[in-house]
Amino acid sequence: MNDTIARFSLLLRGRMQALHERVEALDLRSKLNPDRAEDEVREHAQALAALSCRHKAAQDAAHAEVTRWAEDAHSDVAQWKTRRDANGLAAHADRADRAAQAAFELAIASLQRAELVMLQAWLARSDAEAANRAKAA
Repeated sequence: MNDTIARFSLLLRGRMQALHERVEALDLRSKLNPDRAEDEVREHAQALAALSCRHKAAQDAAHAEVTRWAEDAHSDVAQWKTRRDANGLAAHADRADRAAQAAFELAIASLQRAELVMLQAWLARSDAEAANRAKAA
């Protein structure tokens, strides 16, 4: 069990760190070259949107796997434990592993969506500020 938890924890930490580094790098580049900032943010947002589109089928499959797990009748587990049915318990554990992996993939997709929406919010704010500057001039 510790291997499963450690593996998911390591993967999640890696994905979160990569997201943090991307956002930090984008922020730094926007400060170093403000004239190019909007283009960089727009390009990054477009790349994230394209990535999301490419992974849509996998995300749908992951959602279906998590839904199947949630709807699965777990009532047999108690009987398998009582009978020491190793095959039934192993199959149940395999389904649980697949559902956990699918839920992890959905969490990563949610992180990517959050990153995309954050970039879109930045672009929207930039547009609003540009409109205010134009109106004031």
